[in-house]
Order: sequence, then C-alpha cells, then structure tokens
Amino acid sequence: MRKPKKVLNNCLEIIRIFIWLIIVKSLDHIWLNSGNLTKAEENLRKSVDKGKFWVKKKKNEAIENRGENKLRKCKSYEGDSYKLLRNLSVSKGNLQKAEEIYYESLKIYESLYGENHSDVATSLNNLGHLYCHKGNFPKAKTFFLKSLEISQNLFGEKHFSIATSYNNLGGLYKNMGDYQKAEQFYQKSLKIRQDLFGENHSSVATSLNNLGDLYKAMENYVKTVDFYTKSLKPF
Repeated sequence: MRKPKKVLNNCLEIIRIFIWLIIVKSLDHIWLNSGNLTKAEENLRKSVDKGKFWVKKKKNEAIENRGENKLRKCKSYEGDSYKLLRNLSVSKGNLQKAEEIYYESLKIYESLYGENHSDVATSLNNLGHLYCHKGNFPKAKTFFLKSLEISQNLFGEKHFSIATSYNNLGGLYKNMGDYQKAEQFYQKSLKIRQDLFGENHSSVATSLNNLGDLYKAMENYVKTVDFYTKSLKPF
C-alpha cells in the first residue's frame, strides 16, 4: 500500500502537468489567431514533447485507479496537441507533415480507447479530409466510410456525427463528379440535422447551402436559388 505522502506527490505532479499543458495549448490558440504560425508550431511541439515525456515516465508505475484515469487524460492532451499541429501544418501547406501528424494522433487515440471510439472516428474522418485536399479520393472514401461505420456502431443512425459523415461523403462525391451520389448523401445529412435540430439551425443551413452548391455544379439553377434561399432562413 502506498504511503499517503507518495500518493500526494503523484497527484501534485499530475496537476502540475495538466496546468502546464493547458497553458501551452491556450497560448497556441493566441499565436494561431494572430497569424504567428512559427511561434504556434514551436509551442505546440513543446506541448507534445512534454506530454510524451510525462506519459513515458508514468506508464510503468502502479498508480491507483484515479491516477490511471489522469494518465489517460494526459495522453489524450497529447493527442489533442497533435490535432492542433496537423491543422497548423495544413495551414502552412505542408500536407506531408500533416499526414504524419494525423496518423500519430490516430495511433494515440486507438491505444487509449481501442478502435470503436468517437475520437478514433474523428481522426479517421480528418484523414479523409486530408486525402480529399490532396486529391486522393479513393483513399479519402476509405477513411470516411471507416469513420461512418464506427459512429453508426456507437450512436445509431440519428446522431449529428452520422450527419457529418454523410455530409463529408456528399462533398467527396461532388468533387469526384458523381452528383447523384453526392445528392443522396447531402439529403441524408440534411434529414438527420432537421430531425435533430429543427429547421432553424446553423447545421441545417450548412446542408441546404451544400445542396445549393451541388445544384449549381449540376447547372440546375432553379434548385440552386431555392436551396440558397432556404439556407438563409435560420439567420
């Protein structure tokens, strides 16, 4: 059984690393918003390195259950820092670096939660976006479908994350020129969002606007005007 002083020291160290990570991540948002990408990247890398060091130091210690939960949360912070780093890499146009960071973030969440978790689904979805950005549509489709499958297993069909996945697949098929499938997925996304939030919601407006964009690409200008007009209703 651990002595109270040793348990207290562990708890204090956990609190200290949490505070440090929160401060670093808060500063990163400030630098990102001010356009100082170099400073933001430097700061985020410190956050990732610090999280890695602390997790490695603690992973072989027999911490009480409460401490184990804190350890998992700290490693989750490390994953969050990777997410911010990858967004920064995309902003700077370094897609290769962004891809490496995406996979590192995915690896962390899979090690924490297994494959059937919402954070894993989000990471897969983000990889789909990256490959869309790179023009690798078959690979993007694979990741979008994996993300959708996990979300369906977790939440069923009527959930905002399912609507997001359908929306992403709609955008993918639009980019591929398969307008019929794009319309099907955009309509599915719209239906779920309407059922969940009603007509006067920003996500419903987004779906309506996306359908307007699609009909514009199809040169169906009557429907284009109709859906663009409907998308303004929530505002």
